[in-house]
Amino acid sequence: MYAVIGCGKCGCSLLGALLKTTKTKAMRLLYHPIAVSSTIDDLHRSGTNPDNWLGITEAAAELVIGREKGFGARITGGLGKDFALGNKVFGGAKRHLGPQFEKMLPNLGKS
Repeated sequence: MYAVIGCGKCGCSLLGALLKTTKTKAMRLLYHPIAVSSTIDDLHRSGTNPDNWLGITEAAAELVIGREKGFGARITGGLGKDFALGNKVFGGAKRHLGPQFEKMLPNLGKS
């Protein structure tokens, strides 16, 4: 199993486009899509279900899984195209990504 991860607005849009193509429907047995963003709109744009969403909180740069209670209220709602803030927030969340991916995909990388 492989992960296909879309991060932010562009990454989530690309993930959504990938999931809509007819050629990739059979490939879904080989990969698991995950969308990571600080906005609900981007996560919806990804075309994945909320079990595959990781929202990023601004204040603590924590990751919130899409099905967690209060998910929408906990993520930032966007970073307003503020690249410095985006780097800070995503940089803080980086250390949480690997462990979270392992929880979501226990068989990731195993044949």
